[in-house]
Amino acid sequence: MPTPQSIIEYFFIWKSLSISSFSLRPWRPTLTRRYAMAVRSKIDFDKEF
Repeated sequence: MPTPQSIIEYFFIWKSLSISSFSLRPWRPTLTRRYAMAVRSKIDFDKEF
């Protein structure tokens, strides 16, 4: 089972690998929205701990 921390780290690795794909693929709003939610969660997580 992945821990929440490893999931967060995976999101950031995936983001850095695919950030250019986002600018090339504006037709994928669901993925972008899901990623934005993950970033907000990460920011909140950093504030709390």
